Amino acid sequence: MVLLGALLAFALTLVLVQGVAWLFGASQGTGLTVALMAAVIVLVGAPLNVWVGTVVTRRVAQRLAAGDRLECSLRVVDGHQDGLARRWRPGVATLHPGQVTFAHTVGGLRFLRRRPITFAVQAVDAALPRQVRGAEVLLVAPGARVVQLRTPSAVLEWAIAPAERIDWVLERVQDAAGSAPGEPGT
Repeated sequence: MVLLGALLAFALTLVLVQGVAWLFGASQGTGLTVALMAAVIVLVGAPLNVWVGTVVTRRVAQRLAAGDRLECSLRVVDGHQDGLARRWRPGVATLHPGQVTFAHTVGGLRFLRRRPITFAVQAVDAALPRQVRGAEVLLVAPGARVVQLRTPSAVLEWAIAPAERIDWVLERVQDAAGSAPGEPGT
């Protein structure tokens, strides 16, 4: 549906450019036609691209949330965790009580995923999620907040966006007894 709307808008843009070029008496392929086409594509295409991207991202997030999954980024801060490194790795996390399954996406492309890794969650320090800083802005989702995640072999940083999803994520990672990871069961 969204793709159909984008294609329709693109076709409409081309027709509009050709109409404006015809009004100014430009023949096909002249510099004026190319300049008008570039201007219209920038003026119409940029807002359309933002709108389509927002709609697609929202729909993907809703579809993933229905299966207790989310797009996020993980990295190792201390220790060693198989399948992860000290650099941010974007991917899709599937949330289970007391554990997370993470599939790293190659180049951030959703359809190119590496073999998933599963690790136990001992504790999550979400008391004060920090903001993304410095060059991290280019490597994780906009508006992400970072919480620390403790596994049996490592301390990880987990970038979750939007920040409002942190409570939802923590609810799903709670262990089977209902206590938060790292807290004694009741």
